[in-house]
Amino acid sequence: MAKEIREAQAKLIQSEKMAAFGQLGAGMSHEVKNPLASIRGFAQLGKRFKDDPKQQQESLDMIERETDRCLEIIQSFLSFARQDVGKRTPLLLNDVVAKGVRLIAHQMSTGRVRLTPIYGDAPIVEVSLGQIQQVLLNLLLNAMQAVGAGGQVWVTTRTLDDGFAEIEIKDNGPGIPAEVRTRLFEPFFTTKPPGQGTGLGLSLSRELVRAHQGDIVVESEPGQGACFKVRLPGKRAASSPTPP
Repeated sequence: MAKEIREAQAKLIQSEKMAAFGQLGAGMSHEVKNPLASIRGFAQLGKRFKDDPKQQQESLDMIERETDRCLEIIQSFLSFARQDVGKRTPLLLNDVVAKGVRLIAHQMSTGRVRLTPIYGDAPIVEVSLGQIQQVLLNLLLNAMQAVGAGGQVWVTTRTLDDGFAEIEIKDNGPGIPAEVRTRLFEPFFTTKPPGQGTGLGLSLSRELVRAHQGDIVVESEPGQGACFKVRLPGKRAASSPTPP
């Protein structure tokens, strides 16, 4: 029975992950189109300047740079899509968050939502990278949908006084009414139209965080945006500069 429960949970995690992956697909398509257009343009310039070695070299350098950019985007999405086995390793919290931010930023840019990461002096956390990134992406996608075009989302990392690590996802959206806020983490509860949400994203996210001996709390008032705080046990303090 325990094995069946673990297998069912793994399938549920993968199902929610692929749902988020589908939402990110439009952002990936948009982002890959840009460097591909640049590659085509610089290839044409290289042909035009076939008798100018300097110009040709500059075109080749730009083609190489834009190709690397395409590969990085695609690799990020493929890594996220793979099924996570739940192995936990000590990682800098800022590195964990930065990976998730780079992935979601492609989707944020296409929806004209401004995403601002603020990396504080955060600790090392022992986590399953794939599972925590799943939580982060669920919360970021929800924030993006709440604020709409022209909105703002902030992602902040810090160490709390009790040694726990905290990831704060804050938006300037319409906020969450009290009657909805009390039900946010209920399985299958959703305020989205039929076909646009399973109602499992937040409940699954909380379960994943609690499996790491942490928790998620939400603070929100109508008209004042929403703030989700993911708290995880920190292994030790570690000065971590802002990731590139």
